[in-house]
Amino acid sequence: MLTKTKLVSAVALAVGTSGLVISAAHADAVFFHNLAGSPTVASIITVMNTSANNFDPLGAPIVQGAGDDGNLHYRFYYKQPSTDPELDTNLLPCQEFNEFLPTSRNDVQTIDLSGYFGEEVGGINTGVMFNDPSVNNRWKTGQTYAMGAAVVPYRGYLIVENADVADGTFSIAGESFVMEYGVGATWGYHSYMIDGDDSTPNYADYLPFASASPSIVSIMPIDDIRTSFLITVVDEDQLPFGEFDEETTISYGNADNPIGIWDRDERPISGAQEQTVVCIGSIVAQDLLPTASQNRLADGGWANLYNYREERDRNGNVFNPPVITEPSGVIVKLEFNLGDTIDGQPVSGTFNNALLLRP
Repeated sequence: MLTKTKLVSAVALAVGTSGLVISAAHADAVFFHNLAGSPTVASIITVMNTSANNFDPLGAPIVQGAGDDGNLHYRFYYKQPSTDPELDTNLLPCQEFNEFLPTSRNDVQTIDLSGYFGEEVGGINTGVMFNDPSVNNRWKTGQTYAMGAAVVPYRGYLIVENADVADGTFSIAGESFVMEYGVGATWGYHSYMIDGDDSTPNYADYLPFASASPSIVSIMPIDDIRTSFLITVVDEDQLPFGEFDEETTISYGNADNPIGIWDRDERPISGAQEQTVVCIGSIVAQDLLPTASQNRLADGGWANLYNYREERDRNGNVFNPPVITEPSGVIVKLEFNLGDTIDGQPVSGTFNNALLLRP
């Protein structure tokens, strides 16, 4: 069982293998922007597909009414914690794995990507939960939906797409909750959705989902409550093959507003320091301040949280003058208690609060 102080560490972990690389036509898709798995953390997703326009096992679109409900295309991007103390996990790229897995029209499927929960078929934990009958969606094919099981601990994101035409409606939807089943903490979200196909040039452009920059956020007293920012980088091409290595930087200020954080007595706190994340990562709120300034958050405060990216040329060099993409990260503010008291009063249990910072 995890202690309370280990909760964010478990939820903020991340892995590495490579997988099948198959190209497919782009249509409706759902974006599970923040997923994690560890020995006591499961990311449980639910995918609802209302379309009969899906894919065959090799990725070719199946036309509605062809008599085969086909497959959905799962695109999983993940990283694992660095085992090298010289390497910051937040700065590692994500690896990509993709698979075409069975579906049917009007299907709902709940999946534990870590493989802790789920039905075992032929000695394989499929990750498929809640007695899914495999009648209309004939998913019992010897394949597993638990794409993160072999790479625990991991942190990543997932995009699931069908082959539906772009018609201004969404034919696929999703929900997720990240559950720490050792101490009973959980949080979740409704996935973002995209409607598009190969004729849509910006189908893979996920920048519109980035959290507003700045986002106004409160910060709880740092000795009672841990505040972390869970960041998933978004880009004009969110679906590269091989790996995803785009980055975003967060800070309590920018060039035009260098001081963007105040304590509970309305006094500005100087010394904001940037933190950068590649693909996906987690930053503790006080780590955006130098050590000497962190005690100013003993009682908490509030901040303007910026997220942005300095674009680079093909050689990896920052342009001069800088070219800034702002915003460029989907951010979840995660809070949980560190001990047995809050504001001087005794409490029992672990309390989790997750807020998606909206575009």
